[in-house]
Amino acid sequence: TIIQQKSGLAVGTRLICITGSGAQLAPDSAITLKGNIATDTNEQNHGIFIQGAAGISDILVGDVHGEDLRGDVIYVGGLETAGVTGVTIGNVTGSNVLRNVVSVTGGQNIDVASIECTGPNGYMAFDIEPNANSQLCKNITVGPIIGGHVGIVGLSASDFIEFVTITSMDLAPANAINTTPAYDPYFGYIEEIGLWLSNCRNVTIGSYKARDFEHHAVRY
Repeated sequence: TIIQQKSGLAVGTRLICITGSGAQLAPDSAITLKGNIATDTNEQNHGIFIQGAAGISDILVGDVHGEDLRGDVIYVGGLETAGVTGVTIGNVTGSNVLRNVVSVTGGQNIDVASIECTGPNGYMAFDIEPNANSQLCKNITVGPIIGGHVGIVGLSASDFIEFVTITSMDLAPANAINTTPAYDPYFGYIEEIGLWLSNCRNVTIGSYKARDFEHHAVRY
């Protein structure tokens, strides 16, 4: 199944919005989400956007491939007033994705089978990075990650990201060259640092291979 975004839509138009509990999206198959990276503006036209007006839970998403998206392939955005709990996602790949392949700004009990950059990626393969109004990020499990950069970046010392488990990571700038058109923050992160950790604890990574970074394999 291929879902192609229409051109000329407003900033912040997402292809699929999951806003209720118990939602299932292609749980036993794969879908491809295509955006309009060359003609859209901003960086909020995500492929799948998971956030409700109130708390939501028990969400199941199958395998997802995103390409030419001016945003993230999958964005999980639980809020303090509308949390997201219990999300299971299959294998996620991204090619020419402006921001992240998978992004979690708020959420708990989230499981992703694997994440891979199969083409250009402007920011991170996987990013846990809450905002000021976000739900605490806790109990997040991811299988193998192949890409250019991973971030687990808590908001403050009083809002730790906790209990993150990643099976393995293979990170290198060559795994994810910058997008077309280019994403400006790329050059400040992807080529310099493999894994960025801040305000997080109880992070477990089974194995980590890092190659060709200008500064650090890990920065904490």
